[in-house]
Amino acid sequence: MNAFSAEAAAAFLAEHFDRRTKGASLLAAPATRADSYRVQDLMMATLGRACGWKVGLAKPDAEPYCAPLPASRRLENGEVYKRYEGVARLEAELGLRLGRDVPAEAADLGRAECAELIDAVVPTIEILESRLVEPQAGDALWKLADLQANGGVILGEPAPWRKQDLGRVSLAIGADGLQHPTDAAHPFGDPLDLVCWVVRHVSRHRGGLRRGDVVITGSYCGIITLESPQHFTATFPEYGAASVNVV
Repeated sequence: MNAFSAEAAAAFLAEHFDRRTKGASLLAAPATRADSYRVQDLMMATLGRACGWKVGLAKPDAEPYCAPLPASRRLENGEVYKRYEGVARLEAELGLRLGRDVPAEAADLGRAECAELIDAVVPTIEILESRLVEPQAGDALWKLADLQANGGVILGEPAPWRKQDLGRVSLAIGADGLQHPTDAAHPFGDPLDLVCWVVRHVSRHRGGLRRGDVVITGSYCGIITLESPQHFTATFPEYGAASVNVV
């Protein structure tokens, strides 16, 4: 097999991203997270600017991972989304929006300083779409290179950030009709810790963040799979709602 080429991997993934297709890559796989992040950066050079970042954890004691959110796939609240291969895979999240630019010099900010960068909590629906088939789709470094399967994002109206505890919130999920709110726990505990990690990582290695960037940190409801047209809404009673018209 040929040696790994970040340029070739990024071109492959960007093409499938634009076409909303998936394929089997014959390219050598990324060998490290640095390889995957290099692919992400090259993809974004083709796809355009980011409107934020997604961050997660493989397990509690592991280093977080992240991926940019292409602004070209940001949908307006309530906008139409066409199912990908007949299925919509959605997550209900709360994003944290940055109130000012975060330059490279912010690489060593502490938790309290990171919290001061945030100006809003944003109800969010993330759309998942992989550009990969097996075995690459199940490979952690290929998935990371593939923007951690991000296929789009719907951002609701922002609510004021008052340093709330977002580790546990109320959430009502509805497809063609709202359900009653239930108690929902964040999958990784306090999401502020993940936002701080993103601030440090992106400042140190990816050129910094911009005012208005939204960081999403994980689903409060797992992955919701819809196989038929429906109007889907995620309502966080304390923070607002995000919705999408799945067709």
